[in-house]
Amino acid sequence: MYFDYYGLTGGSDVAGVASPQVTSYLAEGCTASPFDTWVLLMNPAADSVRVRMQFMTADGSSVADHWEVVAPHSRKSVRLCDLPGLASASFSTTVSCPDGGSVVVERAMYFDWQGRTGGHANAAAASASTVWNFAEGYTGD
Repeated sequence: MYFDYYGLTGGSDVAGVASPQVTSYLAEGCTASPFDTWVLLMNPAADSVRVRMQFMTADGSSVADHWEVVAPHSRKSVRLCDLPGLASASFSTTVSCPDGGSVVVERAMYFDWQGRTGGHANAAAASASTVWNFAEGYTGD
Protein backbone atom coordinates (compact mmCIF):
# COMPACT_ATOMS: atom_id res chain seq x y z
CA MET A 1 0.00 0.00 0.00
CA TYR A 2 1.28 3.45 -0.82
CA PHE A 3 0.00 6.35 1.23
CA ASP A 4 -0.04 10.11 1.74
CA TYR A 5 -1.15 10.51 5.36
CA TYR A 6 -1.35 14.24 6.10
CA GLY A 7 1.83 14.83 4.12
CA LEU A 8 3.65 11.72 5.41
CA THR A 9 4.30 9.58 2.36
CA GLY A 10 5.55 6.06 2.03
CA GLY A 11 4.61 2.48 1.44
CA SER A 12 4.00 -0.58 3.55
CA ASP A 13 2.89 -4.16 3.17
CA VAL A 14 1.51 -6.77 5.53
CA ALA A 15 1.29 -10.51 5.11
CA GLY A 16 -2.24 -11.85 5.21
CA VAL A 17 -3.55 -13.91 8.10
CA ALA A 18 -4.88 -17.47 7.91
CA SER A 19 -8.16 -16.67 9.63
CA PRO A 20 -9.91 -14.17 11.90
CA GLN A 21 -9.20 -14.66 15.61
CA VAL A 22 -11.19 -14.50 18.85
CA THR A 23 -8.13 -12.94 20.55
CA SER A 24 -5.24 -11.09 18.89
CA TYR A 25 -2.11 -9.38 20.20
CA LEU A 26 -0.19 -6.28 19.12
CA ALA A 27 3.15 -5.93 20.86
CA GLU A 28 3.74 -2.27 20.13
CA GLY A 29 1.99 1.04 19.65
CA CYS A 30 2.79 4.68 20.36
CA THR A 31 0.75 7.86 20.41
CA ALA A 32 3.52 10.20 21.60
CA SER A 33 4.34 12.90 19.08
CA PRO A 34 5.30 12.38 16.24
CA PHE A 35 3.55 8.97 16.06
CA ASP A 36 -0.07 8.31 15.08
CA THR A 37 -1.25 4.74 15.70
CA TRP A 38 -4.42 2.99 14.48
CA VAL A 39 -5.92 -0.42 15.17
CA LEU A 40 -7.76 -1.78 12.13
CA LEU A 41 -10.54 -4.31 12.65
CA MET A 42 -12.16 -6.43 9.91
CA ASN A 43 -15.25 -8.59 10.37
CA PRO A 44 -15.70 -11.08 7.50
CA ALA A 45 -18.79 -12.69 9.08
CA ALA A 46 -22.51 -12.18 8.49
CA ASP A 47 -23.15 -10.94 12.06
CA SER A 48 -21.86 -7.89 13.95
CA VAL A 49 -19.02 -8.49 16.40
CA ARG A 50 -18.44 -6.63 19.68
CA VAL A 51 -14.71 -6.08 20.14
CA ARG A 52 -12.83 -5.32 23.36
CA MET A 53 -9.47 -3.55 23.17
CA GLN A 54 -7.24 -3.69 26.26
CA PHE A 55 -4.05 -1.65 26.58
CA MET A 56 -0.97 -2.05 28.77
CA THR A 57 1.38 0.94 28.91
CA ALA A 58 5.17 0.77 29.06
CA ASP A 59 5.17 1.09 32.87
CA GLY A 60 2.91 -1.99 33.19
CA SER A 61 -0.29 -0.13 34.03
CA SER A 62 -3.56 -0.68 32.20
CA VAL A 63 -5.78 1.87 30.49
CA ALA A 64 -9.58 1.62 30.53
CA ASP A 65 -10.88 -0.89 27.98
CA HIS A 66 -12.24 0.43 24.70
CA TRP A 67 -15.18 -1.28 22.98
CA GLU A 68 -16.22 -1.21 19.33
CA VAL A 69 -18.90 -2.94 17.29
CA VAL A 70 -17.82 -4.01 13.82
CA ALA A 71 -20.69 -4.43 11.36
CA PRO A 72 -20.99 -7.56 9.19
CA HIS A 73 -18.67 -7.78 6.17
CA SER A 74 -16.95 -4.50 7.07
CA ARG A 75 -13.91 -2.93 8.65
CA LYS A 76 -13.38 -0.23 11.25
CA SER A 77 -10.33 1.94 11.93
CA VAL A 78 -9.73 3.12 15.51
CA ARG A 79 -7.32 6.04 16.02
CA LEU A 80 -5.68 5.33 19.37
CA CYS A 81 -4.51 8.93 19.92
CA ASP A 82 -8.21 9.79 20.42
CA LEU A 83 -8.81 7.30 23.25
CA PRO A 84 -8.80 8.41 26.91
CA GLY A 85 -5.59 7.42 28.69
CA LEU A 86 -3.56 6.80 25.53
CA ALA A 87 -2.36 10.33 24.74
CA SER A 88 1.45 10.36 24.49
CA ALA A 89 1.74 6.71 25.50
CA SER A 90 3.63 3.59 24.47
CA PHE A 91 1.59 0.41 24.88
CA SER A 92 0.69 -3.10 23.78
CA THR A 93 -2.85 -4.11 22.81
CA THR A 94 -5.01 -7.20 23.24
CA VAL A 95 -8.08 -7.37 21.00
CA SER A 96 -10.79 -9.91 21.87
CA CYS A 97 -14.37 -10.84 21.00
CA PRO A 98 -15.76 -11.93 24.39
CA ASP A 99 -19.35 -12.31 23.16
CA GLY A 100 -18.47 -14.60 20.25
CA GLY A 101 -17.31 -14.01 16.73
CA SER A 102 -13.82 -13.20 15.51
CA VAL A 103 -12.01 -10.42 13.65
CA VAL A 104 -8.84 -9.77 11.67
CA VAL A 105 -6.63 -7.21 13.47
CA GLU A 106 -3.88 -5.00 12.05
CA ARG A 107 -1.94 -2.02 13.42
CA ALA A 108 -0.92 0.97 11.29
CA MET A 109 1.49 3.63 12.49
CA TYR A 110 2.54 6.89 10.81
CA PHE A 111 5.46 9.05 11.92
CA ASP A 112 7.85 11.93 11.32
CA TRP A 113 10.79 10.82 13.46
CA GLN A 114 14.11 12.69 13.39
CA GLY A 115 13.65 13.71 9.77
CA ARG A 116 12.42 10.29 8.64
CA THR A 117 8.80 10.24 7.59
CA GLY A 118 6.61 7.32 6.73
CA GLY A 119 4.57 4.56 8.21
CA HIS A 120 4.27 0.84 8.58
CA ALA A 121 1.70 -1.77 9.48
CA ASN A 122 1.59 -5.29 10.85
CA ALA A 123 -0.96 -8.01 11.41
CA ALA A 124 -1.71 -8.97 15.00
CA ALA A 125 -0.31 -12.20 16.42
CA ALA A 126 -2.82 -14.97 17.01
CA SER A 127 -1.08 -16.07 20.21
CA ALA A 128 1.34 -14.74 22.77
CA SER A 129 4.84 -16.23 22.71
CA THR A 130 8.28 -15.76 24.22
CA VAL A 131 10.05 -16.70 20.95
CA TRP A 132 9.56 -15.10 17.51
CA ASN A 133 11.56 -15.47 14.28
CA PHE A 134 12.08 -12.64 11.80
CA ALA A 135 13.43 -12.96 8.28
CA GLU A 136 14.94 -9.48 8.04
CA GLY A 137 15.83 -6.38 9.99
CA TYR A 138 17.70 -3.10 9.70
CA THR A 139 19.87 -1.40 12.31
CA GLY A 140 21.74 1.11 10.13
CA ASP A 141 21.43 4.89 9.87
